[in-house]
Amino acid sequence: SKIRIMPRFGYMISDEGMVFIDFTYVYQCNSRYEGFNIESSVNYRRYIMKGVFRPFFQFGIGAGYRANEDIRSNKKTNDHYVKFGTGTGVSYRYKKWSFEAGMQMNYNEYGTGRVQFKPLFGVSFSF
Repeated sequence: SKIRIMPRFGYMISDEGMVFIDFTYVYQCNSRYEGFNIESSVNYRRYIMKGVFRPFFQFGIGAGYRANEDIRSNKKTNDHYVKFGTGTGVSYRYKKWSFEAGMQMNYNEYGTGRVQFKPLFGVSFSF
């Protein structure tokens, strides 16, 4: 089984800039592997234009901790790591709601030491 919780909290510092913090908790358990990862990162997003459709780019840096055990070999891993991310996309705003889509590139997510490309999707509400 796998549990993944990924909340994000942001603040618009200007009409074009947003700072956000995201957190990730992943727990995984199967016949071979058991462990968890905890990550947190600080990110900056820059909107390029004003209007209903707003292209953006973003980048961030974070830290993580993992504690894993390979059940078959009884090998345990406990370590801290740093991760980096960047992405681009477009946001569509309707009243107080925003819908976003794009692509992001992460380096060392979950302490893997790899570069990963992922789709970026999101929904946000402004107070």
